[in-house]
Amino acid sequence: MYKTIYVSPNSGEELNFDNDKQIYHSDDMSEKYPINEGVPYFSDVTSFGEKETQRVFGAEWETFVEYDADNLEKMSYGMDDFYNDQTVLEIGCGSGRHSRRLISKFNASYVEAIDLSDAVIVAKKLNGDNEKINVSNANVFELPFKNENFDIAFSLGVLMHTTDPKEAFNCMCKKVKKGGKAVIWVYAKTPRKYFMEFFRFFTKNSPTIVQKILASILSIALWPIVVFTKITKISISNHFKEYAKYDFYVYKTDMYDRISAPLIAFFSESEIKEWFDDVGFENVEVTTYGDFFVRGVGVTKK
Repeated sequence: MYKTIYVSPNSGEELNFDNDKQIYHSDDMSEKYPINEGVPYFSDVTSFGEKETQRVFGAEWETFVEYDADNLEKMSYGMDDFYNDQTVLEIGCGSGRHSRRLISKFNASYVEAIDLSDAVIVAKKLNGDNEKINVSNANVFELPFKNENFDIAFSLGVLMHTTDPKEAFNCMCKKVKKGGKAVIWVYAKTPRKYFMEFFRFFTKNSPTIVQKILASILSIALWPIVVFTKITKISISNHFKEYAKYDFYVYKTDMYDRISAPLIAFFSESEIKEWFDDVGFENVEVTTYGDFFVRGVGVTKK
């Protein structure tokens, strides 16, 4: 069975664990990484964008703990056996709902889940009893794992929130074994998404409490249209058609996510295909789910 081995994000040296001090450290003690509520913390965030990302998504998953929308299953079309008996590195686990489903529904053998924010504490609490899931606080640009270590690198709806999405993709792919796979979902380039960016100009840097209030107001205002769509099956946009599948709690959570994320980027199928080509992946398949996500899947050369 897979066993977690942490290495220095800087040197790649295998780290030691000190149970008394509850830290991971290098041989010479020049690097020390604390453990907070059972979760090792490796992230070192310096840029404003990354700090804001930590704040916003930490607040989201600490607030909306019960959010459990199954994006993974609906977006895993044609991937029934993709994760079967595979070790998975999950980039951006949030509260860990995809981690659970990778094990319970898709039969992954082990999930190494990381997130930049304090959402890892929630993920640890919700998944702490599952020996097949391990959670760490880490930066995708400085991952504390050996290269070529996992069968699959996985990221659903996260890379577009990083300071450099393509480089984030490159970093996660370095951790995939020869012959292993990578799968990502990022926001698709659509007029609707760019229209939302105009509104977000006024909301993305607001205090958390203001963002939560705005998310509640907008959700309450728009929810009747979602209900109308759910009852009549008549939709004025893909947005309302999609959310007719969910309840109000999911809608409000996603509204907060939408208006608060400090960094967002949108991509075309050709751009994502280029990402996979540039890192030398084969059998690359890129598809678009509605006007929401672009999904990319590829296999590393053996």
